[in-house]
Amino acid sequence: MENRKILWITRMAPADIDSAGLILQYRYLEILSKHYEIVVVSLKEDYGINPLKKLGITAYKYKNNQQLHDIMTVSKFDLAIISWWDLAETFMPIVRRFVDKIIINTVDVEFVRKERQNLLGIHSVYSAKKELNVYNKATKLWFVTEQDKNAVMEHIKKPYSVIPIVQKPRSLTVLNERPINKNFSFFMGNYLHAPNVDAALHLCDEIFPLILEKYPDHELFIFGKWPPKELLQYDSSSIHVTNIVYDLEKRLDTMFCSFANLRWGAGLKGKVCESMSYGIPVIGSVIAFEGLDIKTYGDEQNCLLAHTPAEYLESFDKLQDEVTYNKIWNNAHKSMQKLTNCEFLLLSSIEDMFK
Repeated sequence: MENRKILWITRMAPADIDSAGLILQYRYLEILSKHYEIVVVSLKEDYGINPLKKLGITAYKYKNNQQLHDIMTVSKFDLAIISWWDLAETFMPIVRRFVDKIIINTVDVEFVRKERQNLLGIHSVYSAKKELNVYNKATKLWFVTEQDKNAVMEHIKKPYSVIPIVQKPRSLTVLNERPINKNFSFFMGNYLHAPNVDAALHLCDEIFPLILEKYPDHELFIFGKWPPKELLQYDSSSIHVTNIVYDLEKRLDTMFCSFANLRWGAGLKGKVCESMSYGIPVIGSVIAFEGLDIKTYGDEQNCLLAHTPAEYLESFDKLQDEVTYNKIWNNAHKSMQKLTNCEFLLLSSIEDMFK
């Protein structure tokens, strides 16, 4: 493998915290930095660039196109990877002057998410044609789920790779000693992302009251950054809207289960993968488990699927059985181990472009 140089352009400097999109990119970079020289240019640096520096990556905060021009003039990049289609639309014209090969890391396919949102009667303006036109200008596309890939490839033909988020399951020894509190459950998300706001409100308003009526001592924790006012109003003795949590690992150790009642969205859901890798049973929707090899019954059951508030309560009831609970969390943890072996997929996807 040659010592190739890669330019990575993204919305926010990736870190192993916060949103699924950032964690996804950080895990990719964690692997790629062992094999390539990487320069990251990000529009924002909410968590600084120290996480990237620890990986040996040079990082810049984007100032203007002249700065980007200067970076590409000094460094002769073999490949550019741009995360999200709208950033690719903005930066591909200037990047293309210096770099022939460009990958768009879709993260999630926006028009898929918007179409699902509109089907719920929640109107959103979007242009699938515009997004597809941008994808069509790339050399290659990266997806995290087969569903996202199929939605795009139905319209255009382009080289692609499906590379799921890279999880790091905790050791079974640690998980077997988790100080689980049967009265604690949680929802986790970045609330600048509309599907998370919708799901959290739906959980607080329609699902959790049924659970609280039957289990009056139960408490729901809403973890995540930027909760809006309409979500903060649910903060109470039984619902805790916590904002971002920096000791998340310690907090998750105590959680009995996770809710992932997403009504729309796209891509692989970080909240689900995170919970399952921690050995926490997840009760969620079809969309929440998209891209995962889920088993909803039998000896290999690794999650609980629900559609209506009553079904969420029914699933929660099932977890009260210790045998069922232990079976699901163990199988969930095993299923996440399959998503740790993405190094070969990542490296092959890049090296194939130079054959």
